[in-house]
Amino acid sequence: MSKKSTREFYKNLSKRVGTIAECVKKREFRDGLKSTNTVVPGRYLTIQKRIRLATKIPLGESLCKKTLAIARDRNRRFQEWSLGVVEDERNNDGFKIFTRGSNSDWSKRSTFQRGIIAVASGTIVSAKKLSVSYPISEKSNKAVEIIAPRGYYWGKDINGIKLVGKVGEYHPTASECLRGAASVVSLLKAAKASRIAAKKSAKLIIPSDLYVCVRDAIRGGNCIAGVTNWINRNKINKGHMKASRLIKLANKMPELGRVMGTVRAALERHNEEIVKGYCELRYHKT
Repeated sequence: MSKKSTREFYKNLSKRVGTIAECVKKREFRDGLKSTNTVVPGRYLTIQKRIRLATKIPLGESLCKKTLAIARDRNRRFQEWSLGVVEDERNNDGFKIFTRGSNSDWSKRSTFQRGIIAVASGTIVSAKKLSVSYPISEKSNKAVEIIAPRGYYWGKDINGIKLVGKVGEYHPTASECLRGAASVVSLLKAAKASRIAAKKSAKLIIPSDLYVCVRDAIRGGNCIAGVTNWINRNKINKGHMKASRLIKLANKMPELGRVMGTVRAALERHNEEIVKGYCELRYHKT
């Protein structure tokens, strides 16, 4: 397309949507969305199509506790809830109580466990608007719309829904989304600062007995939602994993830089434990 025809195209377009400069900005913004694999559904999509575009979001610690508390309050005759909350995409509406083992056979009574299946999901209504659905009862969900602040927009990649800005990107949990977009932005900036600090703090002389856990990934500046999806996608145990094996696994992946940040955080934590002579369980929870 020649310069003259391009100018004529934007000139005709400006009659409907504004100035040529505004048209150029809109086009650049849309090109940016395409480059980040962002899914932006049209405004006239049916409810059924929007449901299909919904993406699973980890509930997060506070929402897991709240959902389990609702289940226990509505089923007070049940005392055993050791399985807690299990997130399963097959359960879309509300939460479902499930059991394992036997509660009727006294010889097998010690195997009995109870928990709930619940899942939260997010739908990108537009680049600025995210609809988060989470369970509030056994048969219903509640949807809340989160508006991205100026300079940020909602996107989607292989690790799930993310908030994207100039500073970087962050995959929030449903609990973090419900605190508001400003809270997610602060978490994004904190994660970026943690990655920079982890990169500077530890030299990568990796001992053979260094193990990495999910808490190390979070201390290394990664979001819990992205870490959880990455673990599930690569079928890795959520417990401790040898650092050398983790690096070997991620060596041919685009996430190698984030994995090395996780290893740096694990090495820093490991060195602190060697000096103190003991480890704290709060740094090893998964």
